[in-house]
Amino acid sequence: MGPGREKSGGISEGSCRHCINITKWMPVLFIVTVIAWSYYAFVIQVCLITMQETWLKILALIVYHIVTTLFLWSYWQTIFTCSSRVPRKFKIPQAELELMEGATQDSEIFEVLNRIVRSNELPVQTRTNLTQLRYCEKCQIIKPDRTHHCSVCGYCILKMDHHCPLVSLFGYHCFLVTKNRSTLESFRSPVFSHGPDKKGFNLGCYNNFVEVFGDDKKKWFLPVFTSLGDGISFPTRHIVNTSNNGNYNSLDTTDSSAASGNSPDHCVEVKVEARTELRDSNANPHGPSVHDTRPHKESTLR
Repeated sequence: MGPGREKSGGISEGSCRHCINITKWMPVLFIVTVIAWSYYAFVIQVCLITMQETWLKILALIVYHIVTTLFLWSYWQTIFTCSSRVPRKFKIPQAELELMEGATQDSEIFEVLNRIVRSNELPVQTRTNLTQLRYCEKCQIIKPDRTHHCSVCGYCILKMDHHCPLVSLFGYHCFLVTKNRSTLESFRSPVFSHGPDKKGFNLGCYNNFVEVFGDDKKKWFLPVFTSLGDGISFPTRHIVNTSNNGNYNSLDTTDSSAASGNSPDHCVEVKVEARTELRDSNANPHGPSVHDTRPHKESTLR
């Protein structure tokens, strides 16, 4: 009787998983349908049938196809670009997990997490509160800054914005880029050792833009990877680290293997120009300064 229930449960679970996978693609099918309809409406009905002037038809068709190509390219990247996984050095060892499971006080868990951070030299600044480091019980990792667990994907995502079935709210996300803020951070401020600070990663509008879109202006508005940093540590308004002299590691070439899944095993350094705020901070050793790294250009449905 027991095995029968297990078999029935397995079939039910498998069917549910298939239904979820089908449901995930419904928004994509909807958007593709809208694009196909708009192509027919504009190209056939407006340009080829309604417009009379030949030069206007040609101009409209050129502009439309350029914009549509960039949109489809961006949408493809958004759907099929793999999310970067958390490097293996953030994984909590089994022995430490057992100590955490047997802990009777929060202070014991806090000490275990701090010991791992110190021994692995993890660049962690954010916390769940003023003292407790952030960690994921499901992935069994210490969370890098701005990393969150995605319940849809089933693992932790570096610099997670949110998991969204539709790519929308373009203007709002442009605003978030200028503030160096993710959707999650706009609703819940990241917590540092000095307390919650929604502006903690804000380096100024231009610096925020370059952190996401990179310093190659020719590629700013192309859906290719140009972001700066490693996706693990990020510049803040409060802490400076000049040990790497302004070098950034590209997020898609992180130098550590993933805590779960595969991750690239090589590192590429990208030299970036010193920014005004960095220069001002370094000129004043007693004032606010910046810790190196970068947010990345959004390229997945997060």
